[in-house]
Amino acid sequence: MNPSNIFQRLAGRNSARLAEVEIVRPYVDSEFYFARNPDVAATNSDAAQHYHLYGWKEGRDPSADFSTRKYLSSHPELLVSQTDPLLHYASSVDAQRHTSDEAAEERRRDAETLRPHFDAGYYLERNPDVAEAGADPLLHFVQHGWREGRDPNPEFSVADYLAAHEDVAESGGNPFLHYIRHGKAEGRVLRRELPEETNLSSVSEPSAAEPSPAEPAPPEAGPIGSMEDIRPHFDVQYYLVHNEDVRESGIDPVAHYWGSGWLEGRDPTPEFSTRHYLETNPDISGQPRPINPFWHYVIAGRNEGRTPQHPGGYRVEQLRHTKPLEQSVADWIRRTEPGDLLDQAEIEALIAAERPEADGKLVVALGHDNYQRVSGGVQFCINHEEQITRERGGSYLNVHPWQPLPRLAHATDNPDPIMVMVLDGNQIGLAHMSALIGAIRALTTRLGQVRVVVHHLLGHLPEQVCELVEATGSSDCWYWLHDYFAICPGVTLRRNGVSYCGAPPVTSNACTLCRFGAERVTHLERMQSFFDRLNVHVVAPSSVALDLFDARADFTTASETVLPHMLLTNIPRDAKGSEDVPSDESGDPDDDRVITVGFLGTPAAHKGWHVFERLMSQLRRNPSYRFVFFGTATPSMLWGTRTPVHVTAADPNAMIDAVAAENCDLVLHWATWPETFSLSTYEAYAGGAWVLTNRISGNVAATVRATERGEVFATQDDLIAFFEDGRAEAMAEALRAERATNKVEHQLSQMIYDIWDAEEATA
Repeated sequence: MNPSNIFQRLAGRNSARLAEVEIVRPYVDSEFYFARNPDVAATNSDAAQHYHLYGWKEGRDPSADFSTRKYLSSHPELLVSQTDPLLHYASSVDAQRHTSDEAAEERRRDAETLRPHFDAGYYLERNPDVAEAGADPLLHFVQHGWREGRDPNPEFSVADYLAAHEDVAESGGNPFLHYIRHGKAEGRVLRRELPEETNLSSVSEPSAAEPSPAEPAPPEAGPIGSMEDIRPHFDVQYYLVHNEDVRESGIDPVAHYWGSGWLEGRDPTPEFSTRHYLETNPDISGQPRPINPFWHYVIAGRNEGRTPQHPGGYRVEQLRHTKPLEQSVADWIRRTEPGDLLDQAEIEALIAAERPEADGKLVVALGHDNYQRVSGGVQFCINHEEQITRERGGSYLNVHPWQPLPRLAHATDNPDPIMVMVLDGNQIGLAHMSALIGAIRALTTRLGQVRVVVHHLLGHLPEQVCELVEATGSSDCWYWLHDYFAICPGVTLRRNGVSYCGAPPVTSNACTLCRFGAERVTHLERMQSFFDRLNVHVVAPSSVALDLFDARADFTTASETVLPHMLLTNIPRDAKGSEDVPSDESGDPDDDRVITVGFLGTPAAHKGWHVFERLMSQLRRNPSYRFVFFGTATPSMLWGTRTPVHVTAADPNAMIDAVAAENCDLVLHWATWPETFSLSTYEAYAGGAWVLTNRISGNVAATVRATERGEVFATQDDLIAFFEDGRAEAMAEALRAERATNKVEHQLSQMIYDIWDAEEATA
């Protein structure tokens, strides 16, 4: 195929897309979009362009006024045609009416009608997100609040009014406005109330006035109680973090849980398990009228000594609700089509056009997800390696599956999976792996040396990866041990996602009990074939990772190298650079005794987030400590604060700088598996903090012991005692004294080039 025809075709597509971007641009709130999507903001993307090309497919909202999910549910044909819902909306009469001055004037008139009856103080107190945003509470209620189930005053319930008056609900109008204009004069009820004598018997058993179990309640009978009873006890942040669909929809999380969330098994706080409460209290779940379990617990259950969650904690909850692996696979299957696919000739032309001189290597790097959109250690390494390749005059082709999977791909899933190709940071398109293999085979003869680096094989067919490597004219490839996927599909070696197993034999009882057990049998066979067929050079970021790999894997390797991602050096501070010395005000400028304790990165159980939460809870009344989470996530911070941090190739020191700026003293990294490296541990040291960890944390514990800056604990109780018996204060004093005279310099590795440079130097 003529390359010029390819570029003309691609240019035509791009021109049409740019025109569509301009159509949707007036309806994209860039400030809102970047605030809701820090990963997009970090890439300096155009908000309208990102939403039109990617955002709507990922369920993101372009503004506070437009819900992608709701619009698509009303127009399912757009999913079939892969049409941007905002483009459809912007081209419709609805958009014209929505943006008209007449509509804005109507909202102002509605607000003035409601103003005498609206309790602004109550609204802001019950909706801290509105208060924090600085929004006008009345205008917020008129435009958004009533749709989200928020109440305008203590006497009026939006949810109850709509439930009681079907004609109002069907009209789609503001229920409070209806009540003021019509309902009040008609004597309509404001909210349903429980009888004053409500107690355990009236909650747990049907009263004489209620239908008996033999006589089902009529469909219109709503749940017992009031949603507002649970609002003061509801963890909004926790609910939104763990329920992305609710977060993206803009629905009031309390209203969502009250109406449907509890029926779907969602939890209102980290301390309350909806499923556990219903399963262990059949008197609640067996009632003719629905009883919200959290409402029952707040009103009666806690005073009766009923347990809000299993006494075994998160581990037991995880085990009780663990899904079979193949069910998780089914949940991961994408419901959209990939769109146009490039053929072999197009791939060749696009790559060759980027390398007219062919003066450097073409590196083909395999990963498991889009490293430009997902934050994490593997993604950072790919980003960094790409940057080094480009600086050295080479080209970097990242290849990852279009369909992500929690295991290796199976030929029965798709014998020729679709890959996403990102060349030097720009996505060039999608193609079947076979087309890419053909293109690499042809390019090798035209462009010279092509090398394959494997960062991850999740979602890949290893048999096809072998073909890709061999298409370069060599059997050599370099395999990074970022985790333990080489020896188990459970990358962290935690049985059922809970307990570290140590990768026992596949015939062991531990594997038989694990959701990854059956898959691991064929997984190891396929990985064995992968290592037998190729010359695999294993690269481990730590001795811990390589030692475990060697102990558990019976693979033949071409070579094995330990190559840390970062090196640390403790050096004296420049006496002349006084501005380089931390202030050590640690969050309280009037009291330098306050010790800042941080948690870096992903707030997940395998990183020890549950231990950090316990630590915050245990020490919340101790004024000597403050707690800070550093990262892109928005976890529930009942007793701490959050510092947003997004580490990218453009800003690799973002975490280090944030730790230093907060004068963080101690960082907790309580891994439930042997970490292969832990960039966050090194970032903590480089930012001036010391690290607290547990014995099983792999390279984290090894680094703490080697540097003698921090502590390794046997149990969580030992950790708590460390903070309560004065040892934490003593450690903070020691590290601050050192921080005043010394600093830690860090240097990132050259990734795979450290190995290639050494090979070339000795050749």
